Amino acid sequence: MNTMDWISYATVRNGHNHTYEDITQQHILDTGSWFRFWVEEIFSNNANKLNENQLQILCAAKLIHFFKFTEEVERNIVIPALNNICNDIYPPLSDSETKSQAIQFITDEAYHSLVAYEGYLGMCNKLELPPLPKLTDKTAHMMQTIDDLSDSFNNSLIHLVFVVFTESNVTSDLAKLSRSIPDTPLRSMILEHVHDEQAHVRFFNRCFITLWGKLTPLEQNSLARLIPRIIKALYWNDINWLLKIAKLIGIDDKSISNAKRYSCLDSVVNKHASKSAKHLISYIINATNNHSMIEKEIINSGLQIL
Repeated sequence: MNTMDWISYATVRNGHNHTYEDITQQHILDTGSWFRFWVEEIFSNNANKLNENQLQILCAAKLIHFFKFTEEVERNIVIPALNNICNDIYPPLSDSETKSQAIQFITDEAYHSLVAYEGYLGMCNKLELPPLPKLTDKTAHMMQTIDDLSDSFNNSLIHLVFVVFTESNVTSDLAKLSRSIPDTPLRSMILEHVHDEQAHVRFFNRCFITLWGKLTPLEQNSLARLIPRIIKALYWNDINWLLKIAKLIGIDDKSISNAKRYSCLDSVVNKHASKSAKHLISYIINATNNHSMIEKEIINSGLQIL
């Protein structure tokens, strides 16, 4: 994609900016319907059935968490990976075209981070919910996993692989979310985000395929062993803040305890990770050489992807 194509393609440059006042002008409790299945599943073993108002508030809280997590991931994980490409941290990606795209996408991601953050603030204020921690537990968990896995492999490459899976997941979630929201400024903003992220996903996928092809068989084997852990870290359930909201709206302690225990089960994490990562893993396997080791590690991990 050349510069002029990108300028006309990227919505950031086309003036369709939305402030959080625009995004939150609708009734926020109507926007979280896509998360309803998730909330109902997490609280499926509760002692007392959630009433409709409680369910709506928890769905909205999950949406708020998603916006805050998106902002943090763009700023703390995706943009640093793009900076690594610009700074020649990955020699196979040091050609001028790749670096030019990376610089362009930094602009996209900074805009997405800003809008997601403003949306998060607006929704919290409108529902009068307590703010999330400065860094959500999920983002902190992902960043810690990058550091932990770096003891076994190159830190910058682990970081890039995280971005490959993260961008694919965020794009998929945004696309699903857009289909559950009426035609409002919030839906328009989400569709704009999806529009840009689809280009980012293709870019990062190509980066991964290029780097994989430059690794030795031993390095490929080492990285393949880490991919299931990267997938599971991305789909780790962060529900501490959601359970705090549950308590505030009168859900009993036993139901909250059951929800926390259920969400942390390996089988639950594996189920959601397998469903979400299936398409990307299929693409990677079809596009890479020596992919049998990736297949082997995925099968051994308990993920039901292949």
